[in-house]
Amino acid sequence: MAADLAALKDWVTAADGEQFSRLPEGVVSVNISHSNITARMIELKFDLSQTLGDVKGKIYTHCGTNPGMQKLSLRSGGQTMCQLDDDSKKLGFYGVQSGMEIHVTDDDPFSLTRGGALEDLSRVQKYRMSEEDYDKREGTLRITTSCADRPVTFERWRAHLRLPTRRNVLETFVCTFSTGSCWC
Repeated sequence: MAADLAALKDWVTAADGEQFSRLPEGVVSVNISHSNITARMIELKFDLSQTLGDVKGKIYTHCGTNPGMQKLSLRSGGQTMCQLDDDSKKLGFYGVQSGMEIHVTDDDPFSLTRGGALEDLSRVQKYRMSEEDYDKREGTLRITTSCADRPVTFERWRAHLRLPTRRNVLETFVCTFSTGSCWC
């Protein structure tokens, strides 16, 4: 049993050192964390010749913090290595390597990320529709009261939603194909 677990561990971790080997030269893959967002951000890839201003612009598209309100720090292994504080310097100046983390501190007092606004689903206003409005809609999955006594089958749902039968689809295809029509 122990040998099986060891073999499984070896198989799972076999390519751990190669995760960044396919990146082009001069490109790094870093993790992004945010002071107001608890969810882990995705890995972002940056060219080492990009300025920090460009990096902040790319981070803005992923977390919503205005570039002017971002303070960036470079972390490795959970420890802060340095502050990335000069927007005109290139990312390579700071010695950024793949696997490191750029932590974003949001200084905007009116940020959407404050207080979990982008993560707390209880703060999202849900769309509500009245029963009468729902009943007026076509193609819903609600069974009408007039046919509620019959068992629900796929054919009933198909007819209710006006979906074509498999036979109808095949007949349409064969007819179209046999007449020489081509849609490609």
